[in-house]
Amino acid sequence: MVLVASYLGTRFDSDTKRNKFRADILHNFGVFLELCTSLFPKYFLLLASFGNVAKGLAGMGNGATRASINKGFSQSENLGDITAKAQTQGIMAYVLGMSGGIALSMIPNLEPGSVNLFGTFLCSAAIHLYCSYRALSGVRLRILNIQRTDILMEHFIHSGEVLGIDEVNTQEKFIAVPKYQHHKVQIKLGAPVSETVSDSEELHQLLQIFKDEKYFLNYSKNNIQVVLHQNINESTDVLKSFYHASLLRKEINKSSQNIREKIQETLKLVNERFDSFIERLKEKEWNTSHILLTPSSYRSSLNVNEAIL
Repeated sequence: MVLVASYLGTRFDSDTKRNKFRADILHNFGVFLELCTSLFPKYFLLLASFGNVAKGLAGMGNGATRASINKGFSQSENLGDITAKAQTQGIMAYVLGMSGGIALSMIPNLEPGSVNLFGTFLCSAAIHLYCSYRALSGVRLRILNIQRTDILMEHFIHSGEVLGIDEVNTQEKFIAVPKYQHHKVQIKLGAPVSETVSDSEELHQLLQIFKDEKYFLNYSKNNIQVVLHQNINESTDVLKSFYHASLLRKEINKSSQNIREKIQETLKLVNERFDSFIERLKEKEWNTSHILLTPSSYRSSLNVNEAIL
């Protein structure tokens, strides 16, 4: 469990809804394994152990995502009030669920291992997951993760308008594969230098183009690799690099020829439009002071000025 928490880390914040729903599925799976112990008493210890592990991981996932979800409901820095109300609702739901379980246990033909018991569980699990889906669909998160930013960028590049929080959260997918993963050209933020350039000459050319920036990018094999400097601003500069990569992707979708020229042309457009984009984000009340586009990625210690010299 410690290893899982260490591996996922900030991913709980960057994809809150998906991880919360996965935790609910995992919890139901853990309960299912516990029910199976009555069918396979020979493997009681194994099934019970895996069931408890699954429920433990689910509890960790629920706890890790709860703060972000509560913060999404906090409109006037009243996080304590929201948390208290959420806790109260959780206790009430637990008591009602326990009462329902006791009532069901009194019904005949619900003995351990019976078909009726498993049927009741499957119905309860389906209701639980449906309610979880509906609840998460109503959460409106202001922080920018990779999926919400991609939705914003795509719309802004095509229309020049910034979508509001409700509009983006409505389009966000947390069960199906998100739209950004279907793009023909993928963007990799925080790519290592070794994967971005083929030789020192290409590196020198890119550093000259991006001498005033804290990132540089390149394109190869349907991937736009974005190298981020270790001193990069984790909000505006990272967002700027993603905006540049999104503009470049639009041009590459038209034609993959003259990549170096396209990089320079799109960089010029970014410098002309990015400040306006940030202002419109703030007008729509998006959180631009802290973003979660690169929860775990490389940072380059390459000194741009020394490399050019």
